[in-house]
Amino acid sequence: MRNLLTEIRLALEPAAFDPAASDRRFTLTVNNYAAVVLTTPVVTAVSAAAAAVRLDLRPSGTLDVVDLLDRGDLDIALGSIEAPGKRFAATLLLEDPFVMVMRRGHPASRRKLSAAAFAALPHLEISSTHEDTTFIDRWLAQEGLARRIALRAPYISAASLLTDSDLVATLSCRFAQHFVRDHPLLQVCKPPYKSPCVRTVMLWHRRLDRHPAHRWLRDVIVAVTKRLESSSSFTTDMGQ
Repeated sequence: MRNLLTEIRLALEPAAFDPAASDRRFTLTVNNYAAVVLTTPVVTAVSAAAAAVRLDLRPSGTLDVVDLLDRGDLDIALGSIEAPGKRFAATLLLEDPFVMVMRRGHPASRRKLSAAAFAALPHLEISSTHEDTTFIDRWLAQEGLARRIALRAPYISAASLLTDSDLVATLSCRFAQHFVRDHPLLQVCKPPYKSPCVRTVMLWHRRLDRHPAHRWLRDVIVAVTKRLESSSSFTTDMGQ
């Protein structure tokens, strides 16, 4: 019944969408990466084109995103989630390698690290990012080594912990660049391993494929990420 009501509501909406004249509300979920990297440019782009359009951005960590999309209570999910069935569509937005973050002047920033030197560093695992870095442990295990996780802590406390110690953290590159921009006593350095990429996608229900307002918002988000791609340098303080 709920899905039927959603279909009826969508059918009653105008066949064309004028963003400048609309006060429509869109509901999106964002994971931590999308909240840091995408929220501000997406909100800025939407506000510039549609001043009265409202965005309701919700953290995805505690939500059943698939159920919300099925019920029509969610327009778009931004994060690392893959399309869980044919009734959903997904577009790849960004791919990001992993880098190291440490304080400026850290001894590890002055040289190229071997696997053994990297493993011996005191590592800070930032629990609230939910980024999967177990590939590092598999790489080290092949070398007969293990990473030393000295501390696990949430993102909100990571900056002060890294600034005042020799801890190092592993973050996806754009996430790390935002982090360092806000905390200039920290720096981004290239890791000694070949990094996989964090994939950020936009997920929606296929019933909205041709919906004019929804299609407009998807186009805005894709345009934002293309600008981010074209402006990214992925430079590190090691120049490698």
